[in-house]
Amino acid sequence: VENCTVVDNVVPDVHIGGGIMRRNAGTVVVNTIVWNNREESGTANNIQNSGVIDYANVTYAAAPELIHDPDGTGNLSDIPEPGFVDRPAGDYRLTGNSPFINAGTTGGLTWMIPGALDLAGNPRLIGALPEMGAYEYVPPRGTLIMFR
Repeated sequence: VENCTVVDNVVPDVHIGGGIMRRNAGTVVVNTIVWNNREESGTANNIQNSGVIDYANVTYAAAPELIHDPDGTGNLSDIPEPGFVDRPAGDYRLTGNSPFINAGTTGGLTWMIPGALDLAGNPRLIGALPEMGAYEYVPPRGTLIMFR
């Protein structure tokens, strides 16, 4: 699961995962936002592990469950507001204040080469690092971007 945005899904059953269901420790999740997925009862259920509590292959991802993996590489778990353009309307592009900007990695993602595109057709790399999620943040025209 690479560079995906899995947000606001509702499932009826506690055992199938509201966002991502991991059936084994080998399931790789990278540069992915898994947020506000839940069961019909209202219980949060973003990343469901079936028989596995190992988050070793979940890196540069954002989900509240990742608080149980304080050593996870690049993971974010304590984010009160993801910074989506219009979440109630289903617009999960990032705003300029999103904590997911430049929070991803290109490591091991061989497809992320010059010319790679995000879900909206924008270049996948606009800043120094890719964003978490399916969309790269596109600054308004005339914005100065500084690389460090």
